Amino acid sequence: MATQKLTKEQIAARKRLLEDFEFYAKHSIKIRTKAGDIVPLVLNRVQKRLLKRVIAQMETTGKVRMVILKGRQQGLSTVVSAFIYWWASQRKGQKGIVIAHVAKSTSTLFDMYKRAHEHMPEMLAPHTKYSTKTELVFDKLDSGIMVATAGGKGLARGETLQAMHLSEVGFWPKTFAKENFNGLIKSLPPHAGMCFVESTANGVNGQFHDLWEGAVAGINDFEVLAYLIVLPEAVA
Repeated sequence: MATQKLTKEQIAARKRLLEDFEFYAKHSIKIRTKAGDIVPLVLNRVQKRLLKRVIAQMETTGKVRMVILKGRQQGLSTVVSAFIYWWASQRKGQKGIVIAHVAKSTSTLFDMYKRAHEHMPEMLAPHTKYSTKTELVFDKLDSGIMVATAGGKGLARGETLQAMHLSEVGFWPKTFAKENFNGLIKSLPPHAGMCFVESTANGVNGQFHDLWEGAVAGINDFEVLAYLIVLPEAVA
């Protein structure tokens, strides 16, 4: 059967969906609200602010390195998940990893990625080799997203990754946090890719605090963002 040609309008829409994340999120990503409803991801003010900083950093440096001190119920994990899913599922050769501090949080976080995938419109859904509890693999793109829990030895050892979502790093087991984090950063291309490191506050010791202080002092290539005010329209 011959493939139906796209109209000019469809080609323009497809191009915008590839280039404009906020447009893509509103029209393609579905999230679960606290009430249990499945709704489109319409970015709130906090999420838009993060997106603006991400785009600015990509345009000026060619990469994303963000360390985010977050409040609760602002939708920051949600928008980071959606952004990395968008990036990996619409481009070739993009490998991502999602890591949280405990197994339950890792599973909850990865559910956001899988929900986005399961509700993706047909014209945007990447051909999927398999979808498991720990991996989404898009074989025709040679892209994918995997999940792990902080504390394991040798995370991402031998991998070349283009995207990372490191969640609640302030609560990662201190015995492994520095080793895990350093190994993960080495798996990123130094002048490309994206790394989102986010956490709620947890004292002044540990990998997240050290990374934050280094970013503030300008001794690493991360940018700091602090979101501690809970907005009425924020999502989980």
